[in-house]
Amino acid sequence: MRVLYDSSSLVRVLMRRGEILKFKSLLSGGIVHVTSPYILAEVERVLVDSFGRTRQKAKVATRLVRNLSVMVNPIEFERVSPDPNDDPIVTAAVEGKADFLVSLDQKGLLVLGKYKDVTMVRDLNHIIGLSRGFDNVEDFLADLKK
Repeated sequence: MRVLYDSSSLVRVLMRRGEILKFKSLLSGGIVHVTSPYILAEVERVLVDSFGRTRQKAKVATRLVRNLSVMVNPIEFERVSPDPNDDPIVTAAVEGKADFLVSLDQKGLLVLGKYKDVTMVRDLNHIIGLSRGFDNVEDFLADLKK
């Protein structure tokens, strides 16, 4: 299964230690994360401008995500979202053959529901439940340790 996190979802992961550990565990469990330079640049900007991280710490965080991910770099963006700033994210998900796009954007990305083969979802529990028959991420991670 391939998943793309939008910038707000990645920021949430990077700002919470428990979320970072879950993210890394999911990837070691066979889920492939897809991202793009556009998304990582936005994550870096938000970490610095909105959360007061130094540019160096923000770069370290985005480097961690980049190293755990498959990178795609779309040049042309499909116009599909109510917010044109979301189009590079949707295009990256399509180009990266993501099954799911994880987003907190209820007025933009989530209203799309599905675009081409990419289903927009709010959280990991939805992904895990659909793909593996687990009710939540914690059950999935516990099963990985067996």
